Amino acid sequence: AQGFIDHIVQRGETLEFLASKFGVSVQDIRDQNEDFDLDILYVGLPLQIPIPEVGDSPEEIERFIASISVTSSILNEANLLYNNGSYRKAAKLYTAVIKEHDSSDAYYLRGRCYLYQGKYKSAIKDLEMASNGNDLSYSLRSSCQTLLADAHEKRATAA
Repeated sequence: AQGFIDHIVQRGETLEFLASKFGVSVQDIRDQNEDFDLDILYVGLPLQIPIPEVGDSPEEIERFIASISVTSSILNEANLLYNNGSYRKAAKLYTAVIKEHDSSDAYYLRGRCYLYQGKYKSAIKDLEMASNGNDLSYSLRSSCQTLLADAHEKRATAA
């Protein structure tokens, strides 16, 4: 049996982000969680993420799970910092997530931090990366476009 990892959906996580993070397809996640309507994820939703084929040795499986755990804890900490208004610190942690899992959702999250810090050029760059990425979740796409327009407007008036 392939097995699975129990995961609780955190703020900012989408199926596309989770698929990238765990190295599986969106359809793999949907298939593993047939009892849930996964068109809209919500914070606290318990999911079972299938473990991709990483090798048969316990060491390879352990390394894989450890890398995912580290990324999850970084994302959780970044979300807490963001919620507390510590945008600079949150942006640094989102950068660490981007280095591990180059996903549009992570660029969106970091772009928000830059926007709220008044770093409009960086916000525009990240929000454009998110908007142009094919893995940005549908639920964030509209918000991303709104924030991007806001960043362009604020940059123009600040100049």
